[in-house]
Amino acid sequence: MTSTKEIVAALTSDLCVRKTLDDGTGVVVDLESSRVLALNTTGMFLVDQLLEGTESVDDLIEALCASFLVDRATAERDVPELLEELRRHLLPPRN
Repeated sequence: MTSTKEIVAALTSDLCVRKTLDDGTGVVVDLESSRVLALNTTGMFLVDQLLEGTESVDDLIEALCASFLVDRATAERDVPELLEELRRHLLPPRN
């Protein structure tokens, strides 16, 4: 699995733009590929957590459970899925 540091580096690069909308949803745009990733409120929350320095998957799960009505089992499934989606969206394929 890709480290959260690699994802944060991609999110903060000049080739990435992110925008949180008024309703808490948002988008992450890869300017190099012109791909747009639409995220719901929990997805944008997790992106913000990454950008604020939360590095471990466990800490992201805890933050999600503490801030939203999400049970731990759901968070344990959804957080790695989001990280994988961000990796696929922002990072070059691995061989």
